[in-house]
Amino acid sequence: MDLEAACKKHLGALLQALDEQGVKDISNLRDPLARALAQLYDPVQLQEIVPSFLEAQRQAGLAENTVQAYGWQLRRLVAWLREREIVDVVDVDRGALREWGASLWDGWSAASVKVAVCAARSFFAWCVDERLIASNPAETLKIPRVPNRAQRTVSRSEVRTLLDACDVQTRKGVRDAALVNLLVDTGLRAGEVCRVELATVDLHAQHLFVDIKGGRREKVRFATSATQALARWLPARAEYVQTRIAAGDAAAGDVETLFVSLGGKKPCRPLTVSGLRCILRKLGASAGLSARLCTHAFRRGFAVIATELGAPTRVVQDAGRWEDMDMVQQYTLGMRRGLLYESTEDRPNGWSPADHIYDD
Repeated sequence: MDLEAACKKHLGALLQALDEQGVKDISNLRDPLARALAQLYDPVQLQEIVPSFLEAQRQAGLAENTVQAYGWQLRRLVAWLREREIVDVVDVDRGALREWGASLWDGWSAASVKVAVCAARSFFAWCVDERLIASNPAETLKIPRVPNRAQRTVSRSEVRTLLDACDVQTRKGVRDAALVNLLVDTGLRAGEVCRVELATVDLHAQHLFVDIKGGRREKVRFATSATQALARWLPARAEYVQTRIAAGDAAAGDVETLFVSLGGKKPCRPLTVSGLRCILRKLGASAGLSARLCTHAFRRGFAVIATELGAPTRVVQDAGRWEDMDMVQQYTLGMRRGLLYESTEDRPNGWSPADHIYDD
C-alpha cells in the first residue's frame, strides 16, 4: 500500500485517536500526533479481539446459543481473511467482506448465511464502539431473507406412539413419559425444561416456574395428563436420589432440578440439553418413528396441536410465551392441510364457509 492510499485509509482513525487525546489546537500537535501514530500503527489482530466481543455479547444478555453461533462464524471469517493476508482489524475493508459474503452462498443455506452476516455486522459495529476502527466495513452487507418453511414437528399420533413406547414399569420409562408430556403440553424449550427446579413444581395448582429465554422467570401452566405423568415421576425421582445417597453419592441429595440423569458417567445429576436430545432420539428410534426427533419439534408440536384443536392464536401465543403472534404462525407451518373441512363430533361440517351460510 503506497503512502497516499495509507493516509486515506487511516485518516479517520488518526483523527479519532487525536480527538481521544483532547487535541483541539493544531499548535499543540507534535506529542499527541506521535502517540496517535503509535496507536495507529500498533494494530490489533482480529483473532485477539473476537473473544472480547463474545464476552461483551454475553454481558449484554445475548442468548448463549447465539453467542456460540457468532463465535463459530467469526472464527471462520478470521481464517478466511488470514488466507488473504488480512490479519489486523484496521485492514478489513468493504470489498473483502463483500467477497466473503458472496462466498457464503457456496453450499450454505440462507439461514446460515444470515447468521454469518449478522455476526460480522455486530462484530465490526462493536469494534467501532470500542474505537478500534473508525467505521464499520460490514454495515453494507445485506442480511438475506430466510424463506419460511415447515420444520420437524411432532404430531398427535407421534406423541401417542412415544408415550406407548415408555415402559412406565421402569424408572426410565416414568421419567421419559413425564418429559414427553411436559414438552408437548407447555412448549418449553430444551434448556428451559432442563432448568426446571423441583421446588417450583406445584401439581395441585398445575404450574411451575422457570427462567425462560431472555432471562425472565415465568409461570408455566400444564394440564391433567402432564400432572399425572409428573405425579408418577416425583416419587420415582425421590427413590432414585435416596438409592444414590445410600450408595455413597452424597452430592445426589443436592440436585435441585426436576429431571435428572439415570445413567451414564454422571448419574443423578441435572439433565443436560445434550442428554435430553439423546433421550428423545433413543425414544423415537425405539418407538419406530421414521423421522429423527429433535427437541424443538415438541415446541412446534405444542403450537400445531393446540391450533388444530381450535385454540385461538392469541391463546397459543400466551401459553407459548412468544412476544408476538407472528411467531405462532411461523411455528404452525407444519400444521396439516385441509383442516377447514375436516368433520369432528363438535363440528360435523368442519369450518367450511359454504356449509355454515345458513347457520344464523
